[in-house]
Amino acid sequence: MPQINRIRVNNVKYNFGTQFYDDFIMRFNCRNTIYDLANGGGKSLLMLLLMQNMIPNCTLDEKQPIEKLFRKGSDNTCIHSLVEWKLDNNAVKDGFRYMTTGFCARKARDAKDEENVTDGTDILTQAQASLSDNTSVEYFNYCIFYRKFGENDIKNLPLAVNGERVTYNGLKAYLREAEKSDYNIKVYIFDRKGDYQSFISRYGIYESAWEIVRGINKTEGHVRTYFETNYRTSRKVVEDLLIEEIIQKSYNNRLSVDNDDSMMAKTLLDIKDKLIELSKKNSQINDYDNQIEALTYFKDYIATYKEFYSNKRDIENRLANMLLSVINAEGRKEAELSGHNEKEQELYNELSDKKYKIAVANVLKEKKSLNELDKLVKEALSDRNKKENQIKTAREKLMLLEAANNYCDYINYEKELVKVNTAIDSRMIEDDDIASELNRLAAIYKQYYDKAEKEFSDKTARAAIDEKNLRDELKKADDKHQEAKNNCAVIHGQESTVKQHIEKDEKELKRLADAYGILIVDDIISKIEELRVQHNGILKAEALLEESIKETTKSVYKTEEKINIAESNIAMLDERIDQLQSQIISRQENESKLKDLQRIYGIGGADRLKEGIFKEFLRMNDKYNEDSQKAVKLGKLIEAVSAGSYYIDNPSYNKFREYLKSVCGEAVTEGYKYLENASEQQRNDIVKRIPFIQYSFVIDSGFDRLKEAELETETQDSAVYPVISAEALKDENVNINSDKVIFAFNDISYLTDDKRRDVKVRILREELDNLNDTITKLNSRKQTVLEDYVLSVNAGDTSAEKLDAPEELLKRKNDIKENIATYRAELGQYNDKKSQDMAELENVIKSKKSVELNISRYEEIAVVNERVTAGYVTLKQLTEKLKAAEAQIIECADYLDKIREDYIKADEYKTNVDNQYSELVSVWENTVSHFYNESIDYNNDEADKINPDELTAKITGLKDILSNKNSDVSDKENLRKHLKASVDKCIEAIEYRGHTLEELKGMYETGTISVSDRTKLMGLNNELHEYQKEYDAGSRETEAKEALLNRLEGSIAHAKSQIEEKYGRYEEFECDNPEKFADDMSVAVAELEKNIEKYAQLRKHMSDELKEIQLIRKDLERITYNAGIDIENYAELSESDIEIKDFESVAKEYEQTAKEYSSILKLEYKKADEFNKYKTKLIDELKNYNGAELAVEVNVSVELPVNAAKTEQLVKSIEDTNSFIELEKERVHKGIEDMERIKDNFENRCIQTCCNIKTELERLPKLSHIRMDNEDIAIIGLYIPYVKEEMYKDRMSAYIDETIVAAESFKEQEERFRYIRSRLSWKRLFSVIATDMNSVRINLYKRERIKDQSRYLRYEEAVGSTGQSQGIYIQFLIAIINYISNMNTVSDGQPLGKTIFIDNPFGAAKDIYIWEPIFKLLAVNHVQLIVPARGATPAITSRFDVNYILGQKMADKRQQTVVVDYYSNVKETELEYTRMDYEQASFDFI
Repeated sequence: MPQINRIRVNNVKYNFGTQFYDDFIMRFNCRNTIYDLANGGGKSLLMLLLMQNMIPNCTLDEKQPIEKLFRKGSDNTCIHSLVEWKLDNNAVKDGFRYMTTGFCARKARDAKDEENVTDGTDILTQAQASLSDNTSVEYFNYCIFYRKFGENDIKNLPLAVNGERVTYNGLKAYLREAEKSDYNIKVYIFDRKGDYQSFISRYGIYESAWEIVRGINKTEGHVRTYFETNYRTSRKVVEDLLIEEIIQKSYNNRLSVDNDDSMMAKTLLDIKDKLIELSKKNSQINDYDNQIEALTYFKDYIATYKEFYSNKRDIENRLANMLLSVINAEGRKEAELSGHNEKEQELYNELSDKKYKIAVANVLKEKKSLNELDKLVKEALSDRNKKENQIKTAREKLMLLEAANNYCDYINYEKELVKVNTAIDSRMIEDDDIASELNRLAAIYKQYYDKAEKEFSDKTARAAIDEKNLRDELKKADDKHQEAKNNCAVIHGQESTVKQHIEKDEKELKRLADAYGILIVDDIISKIEELRVQHNGILKAEALLEESIKETTKSVYKTEEKINIAESNIAMLDERIDQLQSQIISRQENESKLKDLQRIYGIGGADRLKEGIFKEFLRMNDKYNEDSQKAVKLGKLIEAVSAGSYYIDNPSYNKFREYLKSVCGEAVTEGYKYLENASEQQRNDIVKRIPFIQYSFVIDSGFDRLKEAELETETQDSAVYPVISAEALKDENVNINSDKVIFAFNDISYLTDDKRRDVKVRILREELDNLNDTITKLNSRKQTVLEDYVLSVNAGDTSAEKLDAPEELLKRKNDIKENIATYRAELGQYNDKKSQDMAELENVIKSKKSVELNISRYEEIAVVNERVTAGYVTLKQLTEKLKAAEAQIIECADYLDKIREDYIKADEYKTNVDNQYSELVSVWENTVSHFYNESIDYNNDEADKINPDELTAKITGLKDILSNKNSDVSDKENLRKHLKASVDKCIEAIEYRGHTLEELKGMYETGTISVSDRTKLMGLNNELHEYQKEYDAGSRETEAKEALLNRLEGSIAHAKSQIEEKYGRYEEFECDNPEKFADDMSVAVAELEKNIEKYAQLRKHMSDELKEIQLIRKDLERITYNAGIDIENYAELSESDIEIKDFESVAKEYEQTAKEYSSILKLEYKKADEFNKYKTKLIDELKNYNGAELAVEVNVSVELPVNAAKTEQLVKSIEDTNSFIELEKERVHKGIEDMERIKDNFENRCIQTCCNIKTELERLPKLSHIRMDNEDIAIIGLYIPYVKEEMYKDRMSAYIDETIVAAESFKEQEERFRYIRSRLSWKRLFSVIATDMNSVRINLYKRERIKDQSRYLRYEEAVGSTGQSQGIYIQFLIAIINYISNMNTVSDGQPLGKTIFIDNPFGAAKDIYIWEPIFKLLAVNHVQLIVPARGATPAITSRFDVNYILGQKMADKRQQTVVVDYYSNVKETELEYTRMDYEQASFDFI
C-alpha cells in the first residue's frame, strides 16, 4: 500500500454553508501525522472527504452521507477531494513515483441544468434548507501519475481558473486534454466505482483494508468498540474477518471473481445426481472387492499346498543331493589330490630355478663390481692424463716467465752497454758537438716518440677492452661452474633422499615380511592372485549357503505365516462367536426398541414405521427451514430498523427501485428516508396529507421523465408502488382525503422517531429470540426423529440378517488348532536346518575373513615392495644424472681454467703495455725532451729503422759525457766487458729455456711478456711440484685398480662356466641389486624346502580323506535305495544345483531327513479334510457378497490338488477368476471414472481453498513482529487445531457427501442452492481441516508499565483499563492492515507502505507506555498513521513526525478552516518539495 504525501480539499461548504474548506492542503510527507481541530470544526468531514478517494460515495455515519453536502442551503456546486500517494517501489512503472487520486462530485441534476452557481450564491437559512433535504450526487474518480512535481500535481492541478471554480465537466475535459498535452503525466478517469477500486488495488489501495478503517472511524476512538462489536471471539475474527472479509475477498480480487462460493454451490448442485449414482456404483464395486478378497484368501490357503508338495519334493531332493554331494566330493578330492601332486612337482621345479637365479645373481654381483672398478680405472687414467697436461703447462709457463726475466735483463744490459760504448767512443768530441748531437738525436727520437706514443695509446686502450671482456667472460664461466656444482649438489641431495627412502622402505618391507611370515616378496603379486582365486571360491560357497538359508528362512516365514493366519482365524472365530452373541442380544434389544417406536409413532410394521418416521422428519425439517428463513428476514429487518431504514423482502420492489434510479439517478428517495430529513412539523403535515408517503418513492427532480407506459412495464405483478414528485409534497393543495380513502399498511412511522424505533427494535429482538428458541427446539427434535429413523432402518436390516450357528464355529476352531500343531512341527525342522546352515556359513565367513586379511597384508607388502622397486629405478636415473652433472662440472672447470689463464695473460699484457707506455713518456720527459729544439728540422727517412733503446742509450751516454767529462776510461772499459758478458749470459739462459731472442723480442714489443718477481716465480714453481706429487700418487693407485680388475675378470669367467655346466645354460637378467636379490632368493629357497616337506605330509592326509569319502558314499547309496529314490532321475543336475555339504553334516542329517519324509506323508492325509472346510467357507462368503453364480461354480469345479502342479493350476484358475471380477469391476469403475474425477476435482478444489486459507492465516503472526527492549515480540499469536494433512481428503469427501444428502431434504431448488452455498462458504469449508473451530485461539500482546508484567492475553480476555484495551486493539488493527497489504502484494523483498486513519484514539489511551509498542509496530511494518485529534498531550504529539494545528477564520461571512501552526521533524534533505512555511495568526475561534 502506498503512503500519503499530500492531501487537498477544494470548494467544500458544510453546516448549512456556514463553514467551508476553500483550497485546503496538508503535507504528510508519508510520515505519521496528527492534526488538531476543535470539535465541530469539520474534523470528521475532512476524513470523510479523504475516504472518497479509497471508497467512493461511502459514509462514516449513515446520518451524514456525502449527499448531505448538496442539500439545499449548503451552497455546494462541485466539490473536490484529492490525495497524493507515494507509490511503493514495486508499483513504480516508467519512473512514475507519485499517484494523485481525485474525487469530484456534484449534485445530480437534469442535463439541461447549467453549472453556473458561484461562491457568491446567497446562503439559505436552515429552515429553508430543511424543505428540500433529499438529494443525490453524481461523481467520478480519477488518477494522475507523475514522476516529479509539476503543473498537474496535487497542488497545481487547476481547480479554479481566473477566480472561477472549475466545473464538474470542465475538470473532466481538462484531465482528458492534459494527458494529451503533458507527456510527463498519465491520467485515468472512472465513472464506475468498481472499475476505480479495481484499478487502485493494483497500487496497494485495498477495499477490505479501508472498509476496516471506515468501520473504526464511524465515531471517535472506536477501534476497540469496532472489534468487540463485530468480532467478539477468536472464532469470529478468524471466520468473519480474516477468512470472509480479507482472505476470500483477496483471492476473489486476484482471480476477478465476484462470488466464488456461489459458483462452487452451483457446480455441486449440477453434479449432485451424478454423485448419488456414484455412491450406488461404489457399493457394487465393494461387493466385487469382497468377492476378490474371499477368493484371494482361499487362493492363499491353496498356495500352502504348493509349499507342502514343494517341501515333500525338497526332502526327496535333499536325500538325492546328499548322495550326489558325496559323489561330487569324491571326484573333487581325487582331482584335488592330483592337483596337489602337480603343485608339489612345481615346487621342486621352482626350487631349482631359484638356485639357478642365485648363481646368476652372484655373477651379476661380481660383474657389477667389475663395471664399477673399470669405471674407476678409466676415471683414474683420465685424471692422470689431466695432471700430466697440467704439469707440462705449468712447466712451460715457468720457463717462459724465467726467459722473459732473462730477456728484460738482456735489454737493460744492452742499454747500459750502448751507453758505455757511446761514452767511450765520444770522449774526444767537444761539448758543442755533443750538444748538437744531442739535439739531433732528440729530434730523431721525437719522430719515434710521436709515432710510438700513438701506437702505445692504441695498445693501452685495446688491452683495457680485452682485459674487461675476459674479466666478464671469467665471471660468466665462474657462475656457470658454480651453477653446475649447485646442480650436482641438488642431485646428490635427491640421491641421498631416495637412498634414505629405499632404506626406510626396505626396513618396512622386512618388518612386514617378518610380521606376516613372508619369506619372499618378489612373487607377492602371484600370491595375491592365488588368494583372490581362493577368495572367489569362498564367496561362491558363501552365496550358496546364504541362498540355502534364505530359502529355509522363507520356509520358516511361510510356516510362521501359516501359524499366524491360523491363529488369526482362531481369533476371528472367537471374535465372530462374541459378535454372534452380541448380535443376538442386540437383535433382541432392537426388536424391543422397534416396538417402542411403533408405540410412540402409532405405526405398526417395520416398513410402515420407517416411512412414517421419515415423513415426520421431512415435516419438521420443512418447519425448521421455514422458521430459519423467517429468522433471517427478521434479523435483516432488525438490522435495517436499527440503521433507520426498513427491510422489504420483495424482489419486485427492489427491481422497481433500481429502475427508478436508472432513470432519475440519486434523485430517487424512499418515502421514509425522505421524512427523516424533514422537521417534525413538516413530517406531520406531509403524513397527514399523504398517509402512504412512507411506502412511496419520492422523486426530487426528473419526475417528468417517468412515462406511465414504462411504469406499467416495470411493475407486472399485482403490487402498487406510489411514485410522488417532491414538488407535490411541498404543495399544500395536494391532499388525500383520509375520510374517503383508507389505507391498510404496517405503520413504520417509528423510523423517524428514535424512541419509538428503539422500542420497535426491542420488540423485534424479543420476537427473534422466541423464534430462535423455537428453531433450536425444532432442530433438537429433528435430530431425535432422524436418530429414530436410523434406528428403524438398522433394526429392520439386522432382523433380516441370517446368523451363523455357534457350534459350527467352534468345530472350525478345533480344526485350525490341529493345523497349527502340524505347522509347528514343520517349523522346528526348518529352524534346525537353518541353524546347521548358519553354523557352516559362520565357518565359511571365518575363512573368508582370513583370506581377506591375508590379501590385505600381501597388498600392503606389494605396495611397499613396489615403492622399493620404484626407488631403485629413481636411484638409477639420479646416478645417470649425477654422472652428467659431474661431467658438466669438469667441463665448466676446464673452461674456467682456460678463461682464467687468458685473463691473466691479458692482464699481464695490459700491465706491460701500460709500463712500456709510461716508460716511453718518462724517457721523453726526463731524458730527451730537454735536448729537443723545435727550430731544428731533421728529417731522417730511416727513423723507423732506429732502435729506440739504442737511441736512448746514446742520448744517455752523451748526456753522461757532458756530466762526467773527465771520468776514468779504464772503468768504462771494465764495465763494458762486464755488460757484454751479462748480455751473452742472458742469451744463453733464453736459449736454454727453449726460446729465441727474436721470439721474446716480438713478445716483449707486443706486451705479451714482462718482468716477473720472485714471489710469482716461486708460486708457480710450487704449483708445478704439487702437480707432480698428485700425478705420482694417482699413478700408483691406478696400477693397483688395474691389477684388481684383471683378477675379477678371471673370477667371472670361471663362475659362468660352472653355471653352464650345472644348469645347461647361462642367461643374464635385469637386476638392479643382485646382492639383495641373491639374499632374498636364499630365503625363498629355505621356505620352498619347508613347503615341499609340508606338501608331502598333506599328500598323505588327502589320501586318507579320500578313503573316508568312499565309505560314506556306500552308506548313502544304501539309504536312498531303501527310501525308493531313483538317483538316475538326478543324473542331469549340474554341479551348481547340488548342495555341497561337509561329510560330518551329511552323516548326521540323512536319518533326520528320512524321519521328515515319513512325517510329511502322514500330514498329506489330514489336508483333504481341511480343504473341504475352506471350500465351504468360500461358497458361503460369495453368496453373502451377491456372487451366487460364482459360488455354484466353485462348488462344482474346485477339487483338492494332489501335487504341486495341480496346486499351481488351481491357484492360476482362482487368479483368472479374480482377474475376471477385476475386469467386471473395472468396467463398472470406468462407468464412474468421470463421476469420481468430477468429485475428486471438486474435493481437491475445496481442499486447495482450505490450504490457501491455512497458508494465509499462518502468515499473520509472522507479520506482526516488533523489536522492543532488545526482544523480538510477536504482537499476535494464532492457534488453530488442524487435523492431520493425510485426513484432509477423507474429511472433505465426507463433508461433501453430507452436504449432498442433506440438500436432498429440501424440496425447492432455490432452497437447496442456498443450503449448499452456505455449506461451501470459505469459513464453513475451512472447518473441515480444523478439529474444532471453537478451540481457535488468538492471543494479543499486552504492554504493561513494568516490562516483566507484559504478557499475552486471549483475544476474548484482552481487557484491562480502557486505555490498555484501546492500545491492544490498535496494535491488532495495524497487524491486520499489514496482513492485508502483504497478502495482496507480490513483493520483491522491499518494504511495503501502509496508511491508516484513526479518529482521536487518545481518549482513554493517553499514557505513552501504551503507545510505545504501537509506534514500534508502525515503524516495523512501514505503516503511516494519520490521526485527527483534539487536545492530545505533548508526550503523544511529539511521537508524530508531522503536527498540524488547524483553526477557523471568518472569510466571506463563512468560517474557513485554515492551518494555524505546523511542525515537522522531517529533515529538509528528505523533502521532495519546498518546505511549507506557516505564519501563526490569531483568530476568533468558535
